[in-house]
Amino acid sequence: MPRTVLVVNPRAGRGRVGRELPRLVQSLTAAGTEPTVLATEHPGHAIELARRAALGGADTVVAV
Repeated sequence: MPRTVLVVNPRAGRGRVGRELPRLVQSLTAAGTEPTVLATEHPGHAIELARRAALGGADTVVAV
């Protein structure tokens, strides 16, 4: 199974990203991947999380 990491700012889009995240995870799971969700906590954190995921062997890193 491909290792997919979602780097998410749950407050983006006035909170819409956080509200829509379960549906995205469900769609990816139905497509044959089980995504890992990493939530940002401060400015610049998305870059750190994406770098760590890529270096850790993720097949796909998606910023949401």
